[in-house]
Amino acid sequence: MKDYFKEMKLLLLKIGLDEDEEAKITRFLHGLNHDIQEVVELHDHRTLENLIHLATKVERRIQRGKDFQRHSLRNSSHKEKKEEEKTH
Repeated sequence: MKDYFKEMKLLLLKIGLDEDEEAKITRFLHGLNHDIQEVVELHDHRTLENLIHLATKVERRIQRGKDFQRHSLRNSSHKEKKEEEKTH
Protein backbone atom coordinates (compact mmCIF):
# COMPACT_ATOMS: atom_id res chain seq x y z
CA MET A 1 0.00 0.00 0.00
CA LYS A 2 2.79 2.37 0.92
CA ASP A 3 4.48 1.58 -2.41
CA TYR A 4 1.28 2.41 -4.28
CA PHE A 5 1.08 5.78 -2.52
CA LYS A 6 4.77 6.54 -3.18
CA GLU A 7 4.29 5.70 -6.85
CA MET A 8 1.20 7.91 -7.10
CA LYS A 9 3.01 10.78 -5.38
CA LEU A 10 6.03 10.40 -7.68
CA LEU A 11 3.86 10.40 -10.80
CA LEU A 12 2.03 13.53 -9.64
CA LEU A 13 5.38 15.25 -9.13
CA LYS A 14 6.67 14.13 -12.53
CA ILE A 15 3.71 15.58 -14.38
CA GLY A 16 3.67 18.67 -12.17
CA LEU A 17 0.14 18.15 -10.93
CA ASP A 18 -0.52 19.92 -7.65
CA GLU A 19 -3.83 18.69 -6.27
CA ASP A 20 -5.67 19.54 -3.10
CA GLU A 21 -6.17 16.91 -0.40
CA GLU A 22 -9.66 15.94 -1.58
CA ALA A 23 -8.48 15.32 -5.16
CA LYS A 24 -5.57 13.19 -3.91
CA ILE A 25 -7.97 11.18 -1.73
CA THR A 26 -10.24 10.59 -4.72
CA ARG A 27 -7.33 9.62 -6.97
CA PHE A 28 -5.87 7.26 -4.35
CA LEU A 29 -9.25 5.68 -3.61
CA HIS A 30 -10.04 5.01 -7.26
CA GLY A 31 -6.66 3.40 -7.80
CA LEU A 32 -7.14 0.85 -5.04
CA ASN A 33 -7.85 -2.82 -5.61
CA HIS A 34 -11.64 -3.23 -5.85
CA ASP A 35 -11.86 -5.45 -2.74
CA ILE A 36 -10.00 -2.88 -0.66
CA GLN A 37 -11.90 0.03 -2.18
CA GLU A 38 -15.28 -1.48 -1.27
CA VAL A 39 -14.37 -1.74 2.40
CA VAL A 40 -12.54 1.59 2.66
CA GLU A 41 -15.46 3.49 1.12
CA LEU A 42 -17.64 2.40 4.04
CA HIS A 43 -15.42 4.20 6.54
CA ASP A 44 -14.66 7.82 7.29
CA HIS A 45 -11.42 8.99 5.71
CA ARG A 46 -11.03 12.74 6.14
CA THR A 47 -7.34 12.86 5.34
CA LEU A 48 -5.12 11.08 2.87
CA GLU A 49 -2.99 9.80 5.73
CA ASN A 50 -6.10 8.29 7.37
CA LEU A 51 -7.13 6.71 4.07
CA ILE A 52 -3.70 5.14 3.55
CA HIS A 53 -3.72 3.75 7.09
CA LEU A 54 -7.21 2.31 6.65
CA ALA A 55 -6.42 0.83 3.22
CA THR A 56 -3.28 -0.79 4.64
CA LYS A 57 -5.27 -2.41 7.46
CA VAL A 58 -7.89 -3.69 5.00
CA GLU A 59 -5.20 -5.03 2.69
CA ARG A 60 -3.59 -6.96 5.57
CA ARG A 61 -6.94 -8.37 6.68
CA ILE A 62 -7.75 -9.53 3.14
CA GLN A 63 -4.30 -11.13 2.86
CA ARG A 64 -4.74 -12.94 6.18
CA GLY A 65 -8.08 -14.26 4.91
CA LYS A 66 -6.44 -15.55 1.73
CA ASP A 67 -3.62 -17.13 3.71
CA PHE A 68 -6.16 -18.80 6.00
CA GLN A 69 -8.11 -20.16 3.01
CA ARG A 70 -4.94 -21.58 1.41
CA HIS A 71 -3.95 -23.16 4.70
CA SER A 72 -7.43 -24.63 5.18
CA LEU A 73 -7.54 -26.02 1.64
CA ARG A 74 -4.10 -27.59 2.06
CA ASN A 75 -5.10 -29.20 5.34
CA SER A 76 -8.40 -30.52 4.01
CA SER A 77 -6.69 -31.89 0.90
CA HIS A 78 -4.05 -33.54 3.08
CA LYS A 79 -6.75 -35.07 5.32
CA GLU A 80 -8.66 -36.38 2.30
CA LYS A 81 -5.52 -38.10 0.99
CA LYS A 82 -4.92 -39.75 4.37
CA GLU A 83 -8.52 -40.96 4.49
CA GLU A 84 -8.17 -42.41 0.98
CA GLU A 85 -4.96 -44.18 1.97
CA LYS A 86 -6.73 -45.72 4.99
CA THR A 87 -9.61 -47.04 2.88
CA HIS A 88 -7.33 -48.60 0.22
